[in-house]
Amino acid sequence: MKYFPELKYIFVLLVGFKCISACGILIESNNSHNSPNNDGSLLCLNKNYDNILLYNNIKYLKTEKKNNKSTVIDNNKPLRITLCAIGRDENLYIREWVEWYKNLGVNKIVLYDNNKVDGEKFEDVINDYIINGFVKVINRRGIVKTNKEIGPKEIKEKKSVQAESYHDCYYNNYKNNDWIFFFDIDEFLSIESKYNDIYEFLNDFNKYDGIRVQWRVYGDNGYLHYENKTVNERFGSRKNSQYSTRVKTIIKCKEYKKDLIINASGLLNRELTFVNLKKKRVKNYLNDKEAYFDLPVYLNHFITKSTEEYIKRKYKKPDASFGLNKEINFSINFIKGQYFKYNNRTKEKEEMFNSLINEKVN
Repeated sequence: MKYFPELKYIFVLLVGFKCISACGILIESNNSHNSPNNDGSLLCLNKNYDNILLYNNIKYLKTEKKNNKSTVIDNNKPLRITLCAIGRDENLYIREWVEWYKNLGVNKIVLYDNNKVDGEKFEDVINDYIINGFVKVINRRGIVKTNKEIGPKEIKEKKSVQAESYHDCYYNNYKNNDWIFFFDIDEFLSIESKYNDIYEFLNDFNKYDGIRVQWRVYGDNGYLHYENKTVNERFGSRKNSQYSTRVKTIIKCKEYKKDLIINASGLLNRELTFVNLKKKRVKNYLNDKEAYFDLPVYLNHFITKSTEEYIKRKYKKPDASFGLNKEINFSINFIKGQYFKYNNRTKEKEEMFNSLINEKVN
């Protein structure tokens, strides 16, 4: 370099050209940052020319090698995410749940109203979200069907109202979405590590048919009665949680067979590739093989809430996924057994069970 100073400039130009060819070219941004990473760096591509991240508010170009030539492709399509749920007697909790998923990045919620015909209405608490189109409410009021695995022969083929609603939701929305979540109104998806947001999380599983997200179950946290605070405020303490093998489903939108979704938890087609957060295949649609304690994403399930809320809710309504007669499915022993599976048994709680259930019976 001492005798040929021009060579160092040629070397710098070659290195710079090599770096530029490995990165995407940012052409438009709707915010004040220079890159999706907010650190001044360009959005780089991997060796397969796929984008590492996909953001709603970023437009950029990427190059793709085809027949030894570079073709410029406009890849500014954002992820489209819909959340599907069915609910009954949820007006105390549903606004917090809707706002949680709105802040998470979900584009739309399709909500099946399974309240009693003369019961409460979702419009009374989330009407603003219904008017602006973020929540679409579909009428399933007063409908209870028996799950096909349970019941006398003449009704064994009928699906539960939850399974029927999930089936309806998928086939009426999959063409306009990239992913559909199937969660209940007491389930909150929580991204805690590894991923910066919902888009980065979903893009990491783009090659799979779906994701089985593991429950983290929360109990009463010592609350005996309802208090006018959010669910996460009252019960969200990590000390109040247990890890579970139970999983719920996030589906990659494709042209699946019409009989694909027939269960309250999602898919039964074992030929499809559904994986857990460790990217291990999960064939069972209800449970993983073990409860993991180190996942970057969990589905926080507030399964009981306070003692009073649990008793009133469970005795008041049959489960939408089974539709069984409440005298069978919601006997005193059944209710108590499920509750104390996740909560400490105390004399005061036992007395509340006996008092509230006797009040319902009389």
